[in-house]
Amino acid sequence: MRLKVRSLWQAVKGDLHIEFVPQRLTSYGGLELIRRYFRNRAIGARLRTALAALPSDYGSARLALLVIGLFYVGARRLEHLQYLVGDPLVARFCGLARLPTARTVSNWLKQFTQTTLAPLVQLNHDLVVEALGAWRLPRLTIDVDGTVVRTGAQVQWAFRGFNPHHRKHRSYYPLLAHVAQTGHILRLKNRPGNVHDSKQAVAFVRELIDSVRAGLGRALPLEFRMDAAFFQRDLLRLLAARGCHYAIKMAMPGQEVPSAARLIGARASRAPCDTRRGSGPPQGGA
Repeated sequence: MRLKVRSLWQAVKGDLHIEFVPQRLTSYGGLELIRRYFRNRAIGARLRTALAALPSDYGSARLALLVIGLFYVGARRLEHLQYLVGDPLVARFCGLARLPTARTVSNWLKQFTQTTLAPLVQLNHDLVVEALGAWRLPRLTIDVDGTVVRTGAQVQWAFRGFNPHHRKHRSYYPLLAHVAQTGHILRLKNRPGNVHDSKQAVAFVRELIDSVRAGLGRALPLEFRMDAAFFQRDLLRLLAARGCHYAIKMAMPGQEVPSAARLIGARASRAPCDTRRGSGPPQGGA
């Protein structure tokens, strides 16, 4: 289509109307979208149920939302709360008229124990299972690995361990399981920084398999991907007994290799690969 030269021009004779009005929109406006998502999923009510055992004048569910909001706005320490005190969208996101101090949030976090943390872990698992159920994945691929989390020098149960970039820093070494297809974190177990990568891995994977199949059913094929630190006889037997696919990096040749090869071969001969469901290793194969 041919355009006239005059159609490319625009006459500007007046001033653009600019009006300065009070508004409650800040650089953290994206929190409003997250708040609406949380409201649609009833996250606030479910947090109140999960954190009912933790008392707080601000409300434990609201403080939990505040901690979540800190990550979204880029804050990495509780001391950064002092820069968010006057932000209306941060206060709106967590349902507070007045933001607490860093010491208040720290004292609230110190109340957590293994018992009070369990309902929160279960809530995270339920939310992930609900999301995965909506995706209707043909198979679920789970990556299991340890990850280094650096801490301060005074943090309890933090020790020097595997941290090649910061060898003198103390850290935690949590065991993490996340879904490869979506990035959801299924389960996390915190550990001191000086433990082996596969420490408590067998119990961790066993509980993970049971919880996933309880939520998504036994018909969904499960795949596990791990590095050489998890190449252990007990873990191989567990995955084979539960009928899970797996890809584990082979350790250096030694005593474990012949027995593991026999275990893999025996399992593979009983359960051949089903190529109709897409690519992937055979059931019980490495």
